[in-house]
Amino acid sequence: EKKFESDTNVAFVSIALQSSAFNDQSVGGWRKFILDKGLRGTHLYADNQFQNEYVLLYGIQGVPSFMLIGRDGNFIDAAAPRPSTGKAEDAIRAALARDNN
Repeated sequence: EKKFESDTNVAFVSIALQSSAFNDQSVGGWRKFILDKGLRGTHLYADNQFQNEYVLLYGIQGVPSFMLIGRDGNFIDAAAPRPSTGKAEDAIRAALARDNN
């Protein structure tokens, strides 16, 4: 995220799925975690776990999931590389190049 913080063409969105009481993953616990960790970007909370309408719409099968979505709202890669693979930056840059053409 730091490599793209000045690029207004890139937005990072995290969606937390409601879970059991494990680690206090209620809305209140989720908000506290975001604030305590000083997480940046846009953070959304999806209730109903894997039955949430957006989870179903986007076909999310597990977490974490990483996706690249273009400005037009269409998927560029519904199974984008995890940041830990070292390939995420290249995938984002390729998506930006594609979107700018």
